[in-house]
Amino acid sequence: MTLGDAGVAVADASEAFVLRVPPVRVVRDTGAGDAFMAGVVHAFLQGASLMEMAVCGATLSALSLSCAETVAPQLSVETLEAERLKTQDQYSKEEFKDVR
Repeated sequence: MTLGDAGVAVADASEAFVLRVPPVRVVRDTGAGDAFMAGVVHAFLQGASLMEMAVCGATLSALSLSCAETVAPQLSVETLEAERLKTQDQYSKEEFKDVR
């Protein structure tokens, strides 16, 4: 679940965490959710970890948010990989605490 500038809540049967994301200057938010899902699906189809799926989704979403067009023309696998390499140290994982 995306949390805006607070990051992304991520969970499966074995782990749950919030992915903290780098700040983004929002130009337009239309299409950001679709871009996020495209990144998640792409990473899932590559056999990526849950963390990597969230990072890919957040990376494409950030690219979309920073673009004035509804569908950011720079969205591609090549751009995703380049942006992930540039920003990989800017993401952090915060484990959920068990609240039961």
